[in-house]
Amino acid sequence: MTTGFAAARLVCMTSTTATHPVSAPTTPRSWVELAATAWSALAAALGAWWLAVPEAYPDHLDGPTGDGSLVTLIEPTLVSAVVLALGIIGVLAGSIAGRHDTGGFRWLVSLGAAYAVVFGLLATDLSILVSFGYSTAIFGPPLLFGYLVLASVRRPSLRWVVGGLVISAVAIATAAGLSAFAEFGRGLGDGLERSGIGMLVVLGSFIGGALWLLVALRAAGLRRADASTVTSWVPPRHDWGWWATVIAALSPLPYALLRMTWLTPWPTIVDAETLAEQPALRIFGLSLGFAAIGGSLLTAGLVMRWGSVYPGWLPVAGGRTVSPTWPTVLALVVGVAVTVAGRSMVQMAMIDDQMEIGAAETFLVLPFPVWGPALIAAAIAYYRRRTATIRTSRDRNVSVV
Repeated sequence: MTTGFAAARLVCMTSTTATHPVSAPTTPRSWVELAATAWSALAAALGAWWLAVPEAYPDHLDGPTGDGSLVTLIEPTLVSAVVLALGIIGVLAGSIAGRHDTGGFRWLVSLGAAYAVVFGLLATDLSILVSFGYSTAIFGPPLLFGYLVLASVRRPSLRWVVGGLVISAVAIATAAGLSAFAEFGRGLGDGLERSGIGMLVVLGSFIGGALWLLVALRAAGLRRADASTVTSWVPPRHDWGWWATVIAALSPLPYALLRMTWLTPWPTIVDAETLAEQPALRIFGLSLGFAAIGGSLLTAGLVMRWGSVYPGWLPVAGGRTVSPTWPTVLALVVGVAVTVAGRSMVQMAMIDDQMEIGAAETFLVLPFPVWGPALIAAAIAYYRRRTATIRTSRDRNVSVV
């Protein structure tokens, strides 16, 4: 009788489950919707200001060439009105989404995707990648050096690397002279003064597109993968994702090689006399070259074991599983920025016939039209491979139910 009762209870539970299916998990409001709403309010205020004070419109966006933004091809008054209108719509949409479950508003997927395309791809230009590259060149070396110093505490063999970097830095500083670093700082200040406002506006547009893309992804049901639930290391197959990663990793190397020639008596782009007269130019150019090499190595990590499991010599994180979220987001952000740069360079090559370097040589050294899409594809393949365990588990649950 006990067995019969248990069987009857199991039948009732099965019937109840079939009659009353479990509802899908909700998507509560998060900082994403709040940030997208706040950004939209700022965009609306900026558009209204430009309409009221036309002189405040950035010169960076007012011209036939600029840095390759499509906004430069449109009248400033129309741009200001569109920014105002889209900002107001974004505030209304964000407010509605913030009061309810975002998973219930499928229209947010289309709206967020449209805003991502307009503000993240069309309204931005080459200055996005320039700002990324310059920031990496400026802050990357000291951050890397500091991290290696911390890592050398756990792995004493790295102390030789730290010592070599210190000797190299002292040698470069001695050869270039302290005046070169002062000149380097003044050059950065002058550049920010000339185009800082315009670059800030373009960067803000890119951030807004990214925020609305996150809103769209959340509305579509995409969730952040936890490092404890993903595959730690799965050797990639030589499929489209592997080839995309190889192409993306090789793409910045021609530019890095070009910059490395500045260490020789036969530099490219500029002559040796100019570099001798402007040592700050040599320092900054080499920093950009090393940043390109660093980007190539990080991209290769998408198909390497250390891109899934932190190397043991790293402080604190050594040996732990890498969450697939941050490498994917970083690769996607850079991939979109490179794609924007490719579109901008094509636009500039078609409009500006006074480019210092020919279009063919430019795309050979900086293959942005290929590099950007390849990096985006590599990021998608990396995320799919790392979350294969989660997808398999979900498929099994669906098949059982």
